[in-house]
Amino acid sequence: MEIKTKILIICAVLLGLIGYGITAIHFGLEQRTVDLFEAEEIHEGRPYELLQEVSAQFSRKTPHLYITKNYFFNAAHIPSSTSPLRLRRGKIVISREVIDYFDEQALRGVYAHEISHLIEDPVLNPFFPTRKTLPFEIETDRRAAAYVGFETMQATLRAYEELTHLSWWHKHSEHFPSDPSGTWMGDAAFREFRDEIRQRLDALITAYAKQL
Repeated sequence: MEIKTKILIICAVLLGLIGYGITAIHFGLEQRTVDLFEAEEIHEGRPYELLQEVSAQFSRKTPHLYITKNYFFNAAHIPSSTSPLRLRRGKIVISREVIDYFDEQALRGVYAHEISHLIEDPVLNPFFPTRKTLPFEIETDRRAAAYVGFETMQATLRAYEELTHLSWWHKHSEHFPSDPSGTWMGDAAFREFRDEIRQRLDALITAYAKQL
């Protein structure tokens, strides 16, 4: 066997081992994320059926859907799945508050936004995750609107705004139970999230008006 061939084989093996190591680290991180929010996967019910419908609009496999009971955790995406054979599906983690409070149209927008993230985010990216800046979120809303419509995304952002106010009121109500998990937003974070939602909504309305 020629030396060049041996070198190529060794390089291929090393790259394979590095790739496997990065994959293992990433899968461990994503599972820790699910565990952190005490999320449980669901495979049936109307929320899951809506996710299947929205996924079909994107011509994608339905992501794994996890529900968390943690307060004020709205929704997030995890690009990969725990099995290498299911990398393309990804995960969506969503709070019970959103499931209970949002109507079907608003929930469709949540799914569309997170699926848009799944499309854009690299599958194996544990060390350099995509930074979720406001412009990035605005662009994600626009991409999602291309599949489910601007009206749906507007309904989602308005529902988030309403839920934010409701959650803040609960936090400051003496009748509301304490949060043992410590996941409540502080007032500064609350205002930041509220302002972000408003800016995203304004940007979406502006983009929609330009298309009329």
